[in-house]
Amino acid sequence: MRGVDSSLFPLFAMEAENQCGELSSGMLKIEQQPDDLDTFDAMMRAAHAMKGAARVVGLDCAVALAHSMEDYFTAASQANIQVASGDIDVLLGGLDVLQAMAKVDVQGIELWLGEHAEKVERFAADIALLSQGKAIEKQTIAASDKVEDELMTASQSVLPEPAQNQSQHQTDSHDIRLTRQSMDVMMGLAGEAQLANRQMEPVRKQLQTVRNILHESDMLVGEMQKAVADVFAGDGHAYHQQRRRMKRMQESINVCFRMVSDQCMELNLQQRQSASISGRLYDHMVESRMQPFAGILPGLKRMTRDIARDLGKQVKLKILGEDTLVDRDIADRMQAPLQHLIRNAIDHGIENQDQRLAAGKLEQAEITLEARHQGGMLMLTVSDNGVGINIERLRQRIVSKGMSTEELTAAMSQDEILEFLFLPRFSMRDVVSEVSGRGAGLDLVASTIRKLRGRIVVKNNPGQSMSFAIRLPLTLSVLPAMIVEIRSQLYAIPLARIVRVEHCKSSHIKIAEGRQYMQYRGQHIGLLQATQVFGIDDAPAQENHEVVILGEQQQYGFVVDRIVGEDNILEKPLDSRFGKIENVSAGSVMQDGRVALILDVDDLLHEMQQLVSSGRVRSVEHKQVLNQQSKRVLV
Repeated sequence: MRGVDSSLFPLFAMEAENQCGELSSGMLKIEQQPDDLDTFDAMMRAAHAMKGAARVVGLDCAVALAHSMEDYFTAASQANIQVASGDIDVLLGGLDVLQAMAKVDVQGIELWLGEHAEKVERFAADIALLSQGKAIEKQTIAASDKVEDELMTASQSVLPEPAQNQSQHQTDSHDIRLTRQSMDVMMGLAGEAQLANRQMEPVRKQLQTVRNILHESDMLVGEMQKAVADVFAGDGHAYHQQRRRMKRMQESINVCFRMVSDQCMELNLQQRQSASISGRLYDHMVESRMQPFAGILPGLKRMTRDIARDLGKQVKLKILGEDTLVDRDIADRMQAPLQHLIRNAIDHGIENQDQRLAAGKLEQAEITLEARHQGGMLMLTVSDNGVGINIERLRQRIVSKGMSTEELTAAMSQDEILEFLFLPRFSMRDVVSEVSGRGAGLDLVASTIRKLRGRIVVKNNPGQSMSFAIRLPLTLSVLPAMIVEIRSQLYAIPLARIVRVEHCKSSHIKIAEGRQYMQYRGQHIGLLQATQVFGIDDAPAQENHEVVILGEQQQYGFVVDRIVGEDNILEKPLDSRFGKIENVSAGSVMQDGRVALILDVDDLLHEMQQLVSSGRVRSVEHKQVLNQQSKRVLV
């Protein structure tokens, strides 16, 4: 067994903390519902992520155990074996072993493995037998339970006792630990402080308006005094009486003017101070959540080296943008996806040395991982100079797996075909190995990026290169969004999910077979009125339309009344008593106090697809329904 990289052990512990809960709940669920394919897919992804983290650290016994679990979930999902209650006991025992291993102090992991690695491998062997449909004797299950208890106890025994000088050092350093939840709460409060400061601006403007009105009133009273002199020119008593009244009025106006002016000055000062404090607080909170991209690279470099060596390939990992700041939460959650992309590049994309030399390439392949900030977003790109994807072979694979017909597949563009790579259990490999072949890796990549409100785009150059471009928010504390207006209601669309915003004239809208569309980069983009999607009254017909293009494999144009602009908003979860609101994920409060609903883009795309497939799409230009007429076919 190769040595464990203790500096990277926290990566495994963190991944175990994230994935073991998913595996535990999933195992209990499939015990009751053994035909729940979605749960099997989720557990395959979780076991795959655990295996990748263990491989990076060098925990070979954990790799074998996670791999055997993945084998079991795959076999059960394909109905090759039947899930039994005894199987779940052994699986849960193996899961407890992984959790026990993760709880071992990093300084004692080598000692722990030296004493218990053989027992961990026994669990892996037992689960491997179950995945092949072979029974395990009850005595073996009981022995496994005993081993599990021993390992859990052993994991606690190697936790170091804090020495007195260590405790003193910790006390002197005044370090405290905050949970991620506490950080999120403080981050939200810092954002609300900024929002509260911005909401002072309308009050300041109103006071300024009152001040201006008072100033104008003072000038009007002065003009009235001149008019009174002309009116009462022959009656001195009446003139002086009216003049005194106007003087008192003018004095009152001046008093109010001075009071309002003083309040304006005070409010301006307080607003500047509040803006400075809330701004510095917010910036400091954001900074505390950020880390250089280089912080997540050691594990990736080690993994690249080890996998390339195992596969007999020469691969160099080139890093660009190591100083780019990344939200710690995003960095943690992107560890597994980046591992999968690099692992796939080495296994699928990079040719062996003979093939590279025959193609006129350098013997050593190169994988480039780049991080940069662009347009207020975090851009991560994983690219390689390997062989890329053979599109025709991919089409054949899609058809052979029954995911589409030969005719439909032949009509798909390269971008549409490449989207199949992210579907659950889709793989270009016929043989399953510890590195790849199950179709869980890219599915995990896509699902993680969606949860982070991001987007991934594949670019393929057959025979030369392949790249995965990932677009993510800079931080999860705020949401970069496009604010749109639909029938006087504000909505926020996550910026990372938007392909493009277009201004479309009515004359450029075409109709074919009951569907309306616009041209965008040579593609037909189906148009749907936002009012129809939300089931509300139409807006008056307009000559120009604001179109937000959404979607990846299938793109749609979401026609809104007005584009308000881009903004970084604070996401406010909706009350759980509402349940899941269709097409809406959360809410936010804007600077002017108005509420904006944050759209659930996945729900929205599904709703638009249903409207289009039903053949009843309301015209963007008129209040009518485009009925798709039935056709007669002569066979």
